[in-house]
Amino acid sequence: MAIYLQVRAGPLGILLDALHVHEVVVPEGLREDQAFAPWRDQVLRVVRLAGHLELPGAEGQHAVVYSPSEGATPAMLLVDEVVRLRQLEASHWQPMPTVPVRTAALFDAVFLDDAAGLQLFRLRSELAPELLGVVEEALSAPAPS
Repeated sequence: MAIYLQVRAGPLGILLDALHVHEVVVPEGLREDQAFAPWRDQVLRVVRLAGHLELPGAEGQHAVVYSPSEGATPAMLLVDEVVRLRQLEASHWQPMPTVPVRTAALFDAVFLDDAAGLQLFRLRSELAPELLGVVEEALSAPAPS
């Protein structure tokens, strides 16, 4: 059994492995175009999940500081709502339906919550290269003149 944090980005329900969630915060003062934000003693990549998936959203009302895998650099995932924690067994997961490539790159399984009429997508653990970027590269780039 594993525990997942259920969030919503636009109309999409997403499940994040709770072991990789560092903290949930309310982002203050983030600009729409801001790609990085301070968190504790680090600078994190900001990922607006609804925007990345080209879905309507409320501009990220909550920020989930999340590492896709053990020891990976965390990112600040902006979501519209933090819903609840869920305990799920491996048998609860279904294979992904046919979805656009950009969506399939983010998710590896779906949980069908028949009681609530929801499809909840599990965020992949191999996100760093394609979504989260490498903060160190951005910080070492020359400043624009």
